[in-house]
Amino acid sequence: FTIKRRPFLHVINFLLPILFFLSLDLASFFISDCRGEKLGFKVTVLLAISVLLLILNDILPCMSNNTPLIAVYCIGVFTLMMVSLLETVLMMFLMERE
Repeated sequence: FTIKRRPFLHVINFLLPILFFLSLDLASFFISDCRGEKLGFKVTVLLAISVLLLILNDILPCMSNNTPLIAVYCIGVFTLMMVSLLETVLMMFLMERE
């Protein structure tokens, strides 16, 4: 028996979509803040990342001693998006306060 790893599957199924969602989140800084569309867009992208993390949780082995590198990458991107969402909420609060 010959067993080979196929990392290309993980690259296509997880790394590229998460990279695309991160680029969408970065592109959302060009959306106007005046009507709250930016906040809805960021929440939608964050929910999409959450769904990908749930799918990743089902696919990765659950009995490992170390956290897989792909999971660390996904959590890092999720954290960046959460910080970006909090920044948008703060900016909208400060804009309405003035």
